Amino acid sequence: MQSTIARLSRVQWAKQWGWQMFNLNVATAAVAIVISSVPYQFKGQHAIDGIVLMFHDPTLDRTTTGTGLIREQPWKGVIEHVRTKKHPVQPIPLFEELIALLMEEGNRHVILNIDCKMQNDPEKLFPEMSRVISQYPLWETELAPRLILGLWHPLFLRPAYKYLPLCTRYHIGESVALVRKFFWDACQGFSMCFPLLMGAEGQQFLADCARPARRSASGRSTRKGR
Repeated sequence: MQSTIARLSRVQWAKQWGWQMFNLNVATAAVAIVISSVPYQFKGQHAIDGIVLMFHDPTLDRTTTGTGLIREQPWKGVIEHVRTKKHPVQPIPLFEELIALLMEEGNRHVILNIDCKMQNDPEKLFPEMSRVISQYPLWETELAPRLILGLWHPLFLRPAYKYLPLCTRYHIGESVALVRKFFWDACQGFSMCFPLLMGAEGQQFLADCARPARRSASGRSTRKGR
């Protein structure tokens, strides 16, 4: 049990470290990729005009000079002028910029886990993501499989199949019962909170995931603002 938790803890640390680094700017993310080969997790938010931003909060207030919900404001003419409060002062990075970084010659080993928060409309989020990634030659084999869609809600499954069928799908959740009901056959992996993995139900779930040709599971801490 102890070794299992330790192994899962390392996976969680790597993902969180990735998005914290990228919150600074795209250049810092490039440095992080050079010094580490772990998966990276970023949170995507769409503006009202469909542009996808790589940003943790659903609102601009806490860390930027902007205010209000991202999904209620356009990128063009509004959010594009917002800057971070902390130095170095930066604009909010775009999904398109991150994908360009992943497609550079030395970065084609990098796996990106995109946390698709429930405040997003998947009918806006996923078509724009599809537009961005499909611009690249051989995107079906060299890019899409490296993108993990972190899905919290079953309503995101159908749009994920519709717009991004070649991307890997993971469920982010806190209920084994919900995984088995909605996500078990639809997702290749699961990111679950640690406490539920420690009981009998969680241990059986891990055992089922470890069976040949089944799925991978990782634990994540529960914290405010996740």
